[in-house]
Amino acid sequence: MSKLPENAQVSQFISKDQNSLTDSQVEILTALENLNKEAPVIAKKLENNLRDFQAYANELFASQIPEDLMDRKDELLGIFNRTLVERTATLADELSATAQKKESMLFNGLLVSYAVKILEGILEFEKKIESVFPGSSEKIIKAASNALTALVATHFPTIAMAMKASGIMEKAESFLKIDNLEKTVKNLKTKIATIEQDQKLANIYKNGMEIGQIAEITSIPTQSIAKLDLDASSLKSIKSNLTPESNAASFLQEASKAVEIMPNNEKNLVDKLTAIKEAIHSSINNGGLSLDQSKKITQAIDNRFEEVKKNLQPILKSGASFFEKVEVQQKTASMIVKVTKDALDELNKDPNKTRLNEAIIQNVAQIVKETLQGNIMEVMKQAAKSPSTARELGLNNAIKVNLDKLASQQKSEAIIKR
Repeated sequence: MSKLPENAQVSQFISKDQNSLTDSQVEILTALENLNKEAPVIAKKLENNLRDFQAYANELFASQIPEDLMDRKDELLGIFNRTLVERTATLADELSATAQKKESMLFNGLLVSYAVKILEGILEFEKKIESVFPGSSEKIIKAASNALTALVATHFPTIAMAMKASGIMEKAESFLKIDNLEKTVKNLKTKIATIEQDQKLANIYKNGMEIGQIAEITSIPTQSIAKLDLDASSLKSIKSNLTPESNAASFLQEASKAVEIMPNNEKNLVDKLTAIKEAIHSSINNGGLSLDQSKKITQAIDNRFEEVKKNLQPILKSGASFFEKVEVQQKTASMIVKVTKDALDELNKDPNKTRLNEAIIQNVAQIVKETLQGNIMEVMKQAAKSPSTARELGLNNAIKVNLDKLASQQKSEAIIKR
């Protein structure tokens, strides 16, 4: 007859003589004990995820605050911090302190209670926003959706463990009673049900759980996946093709790098273009040209930057797919290099200074690549290996033709540099 492992913590909750347990009952209890052994690892992961959230949350929310509410940005961030960021900081510290006590974080309900508190924070944030901004709550929640989705994703492993434990306990209800865990799991299910029935939060929760699973498989930061702005259906489809070593995982890694370099609001777009323009000025001013030539060339480039900005603007379009944004990003990057080349060719026609022009253009191309363009060649290479995942991110034939052309151009520029 099967027996429980020695010193199994689950033994203290058994309501019958252990010697009378059947093999199937021992198997059920062993599964729960094994889950309990996993709890410290899940707790540490949750602590790390919550600390990561503190580092990126404010910027992620602030970057999406609507223009007509920017005058109340500090007030919005104050609510966000009090209800969520400060809460996650407290929970992370509590997780660290609890881990030092070597208690069963699963059986005493503590680990699951942290998931409950996170969901309570999300509900409190919504309630406060509805109270202070009654006419704008929907668009504010939407602006916070990437941050909230990433927060939900951070505790996916904890919720998954709680649901698994709940399923096991249901099978053992006739001979096992773990009051604290049962009570906390019940509370968790109530909070989840409340969120799933909430019009503003239901999709955020659903997407967050899918992202949490993808992050577990790929080790991509949850906030980077959230920024891809995929719905639950697309996330679920992507997840179905995913293993840590799969082509889909490699492609998502490249996509997550690409999305991080994209401007995500008007201010970020303007700041990015300003930084590029200033870097181009520096390259030209230090490129060996005369002061008069440098001034005329930089002025000619400046005169074209409003056109450049207009070209990049669609990257901020609500609902645009990842690859639609990539196409805008790449076209604008190529445009900036061409604007620089046109100005140099027009205003520095001295054949003896051709090499100076080429050196400046190559330098500008590198600036643009690092600041805006990213590595399109690698994105397209990985997309070709995972076409179904690429389609979920918006890749179609027309975009593919354009991006392949731009990737080929980038490759040619790289060869010239060598």
